[in-house]
Parts: sequence; C-alpha cells; structure tokens
Amino acid sequence: MPNEYSPIFVGGTGRSGTTIIGKYLNSHRSLVTPVHENKLIVEDGGLRSLVENLSNGFDYKGNHYAILNFVKWANILRKSGFRNKTANSMFRGANKIMHLSTGRRIPASIICRTLPFLEFSLIDIGTKYGLSHYDRCVDQFLADVIGDTDANGIVDTEGLIRPIYSARTLERAKLLDHCRDFLKLLNEKKLHDARAERWCDDTPMNARYADFLLELYPTTKVVHMVRDPKDVAASYSEKSWSSNNLGLMLDRLKWQYRELKKVEMALPTQSFRTFKLEDFANEPEIAQRELCDFLELDLSGFDGSVAFEASSFGRWKKKFTADEAQEVERQLCEACGYFGYPS
Repeated sequence: MPNEYSPIFVGGTGRSGTTIIGKYLNSHRSLVTPVHENKLIVEDGGLRSLVENLSNGFDYKGNHYAILNFVKWANILRKSGFRNKTANSMFRGANKIMHLSTGRRIPASIICRTLPFLEFSLIDIGTKYGLSHYDRCVDQFLADVIGDTDANGIVDTEGLIRPIYSARTLERAKLLDHCRDFLKLLNEKKLHDARAERWCDDTPMNARYADFLLELYPTTKVVHMVRDPKDVAASYSEKSWSSNNLGLMLDRLKWQYRELKKVEMALPTQSFRTFKLEDFANEPEIAQRELCDFLELDLSGFDGSVAFEASSFGRWKKKFTADEAQEVERQLCEACGYFGYPS
C-alpha cells in the first residue's frame, strides 16, 4: 500500500542539487516526484503559512487574510503565464514561433523583468497535476478549512473587505490533519500511475522549514543538499531570477546558510541529513548507498537513468573577476567552513 504519510523532502539553497536529487529519487521504482517544486507546501502563502497564522488564535481579520493568501497563492501556482488573457495569448504565440524557428523558448524570468507591470506566474503545478484534479483538491481543502464566508464583508481600515472568510477551526492538530488529507488527495493519482509507495518533493525551501515538515509528517525524511557555496553563488549570478547586485545576492545567500545551519543543529540526524552534491559525482557508490540507508531504500531500485556530472564544480573560479572572487570567499567563508568546503 502507498505510504503517503512518509514522504521524502529535498531542500537546500537552490542551485545546490535539489533538482537532480529529485529526479534521481523519481527514478526509483518505489518513489515518485509528482511535480517539480510543489511550492504550495512550505513557501510563504502555502500550507505552512496557513497553519502558522491560523493556529496563532482568533483574530478575525488576520484569520481572513491567512485564508485569502492561501487562495491567492494556490491560484498563482495553478497555471503559468500572464493573468491578462490577451497578453498570455500573445506570449504563447511568440513562444511557439520562436521554438519552431530556433528550438528554444523565451525565458519566463526575462518576460517578468521586461513587463513588470503585468502579473506573470512562472510556476504551473496545477497544470502538471491536471487542472480539474488540482482545483478539486484545493476546493475540498478550503471547504475543510473555511467555516463561513460573509459575502457582504466588513468595512475596516483598508476599506471594504469582501468577502471575508472565517476559519472552521484554529486547532493546529486539526489543521495539520486537513493538510495531510489535501496532499494525500493531490498526490494519490501520481502515486497510483507510477505504482509508487512514497512521494517526494524537491522544493529548496523544504530544508529551511524542515521542522514544519517533521511536524506534518513525523516519520518523514528531509534530504539537505549542499554544494560548494562559491559555486552556488556563481550559478545564482547567471540566473535572471536572481539579484544583479553581487553584494546583495551574497548577503542573502550568507543568511540562508546561517538559517540552514540552525536547522541542521536542531533536528535529529535520523530525520534530517546533509549530503554534498560533489560526492554523488566523485564517489557515487558511497554517496548513493548513504542516501539509500538514510531513506531506507533498496539501492537496486534505481533505473540508472540519472547521472551526476562534475563539469560545473569549481566554475566560480572562472565566473568571477579577481575582486569578485575575493568578495565571494569573504562573504561565504563561514558557510564553506561549516559544510566542509575550502574557502
């Protein structure tokens, strides 16, 4: 029988190996990664935020916004593209022409920067689950969580707030039950189709909020992926979704590592374990065996379709100028030292 109450979560800073580990786990006969990065679980506006805000106690307006933010976030994640239908049709048409002529597509992150005045979503987990199925699961979850909806609303500091939602319960344990029911319903078809026993998620923020995931699923396992922080910085600097300001990007990355260090120190190793991406390329047999031991997986269950490459390791030395490299080393020396990388 599928064990949907013992999923596997992969996390890290991003650009640290979460995606390839998600693909690797998906290649195991007993596992399935339903979608790439289900940002409806731990990211701001998702299940974690909803539980945290509602379980703080009664605050009629605060409770309303907790539910409203989830509704908005679930809708954002439903389908990628522009919210404006005309703009979306033009974008998809241009993308199709470019793909036919060049084999490439227009990066969505570039579109966001080019047309910042239009709302655009880069993620489409709803489409990947199937829109009708996704909508049904979200609607059922909201029916469980929302007690009453006042269609007339209230007049408050912001003006007219309409409609206004009231929560059915503020008990944390009950809210967590609703979250588990929602994720079970959402993932059951993917589990069935893959004939898998457990599901995985590779959202980078999973590691940062591993405490919530362990509260949600006490028997879960969280795989924390790390990569040389300097290479992570080099990869960040090439992405259009990252800051163009090197100092700001490094400062944010530095704080991410500090938070992840706190998480690792606070959680038991039988539930949260750090793995180096480099080990999967340089010592694959050892790294894969250690991962399988941690996750209680049969090592022979992988189909061999996912390979780990070492070509991008050390790229920071070529990516940055001498002055930039010095700043990268200075800002990230603490993280390098803690996770065992030369600084």
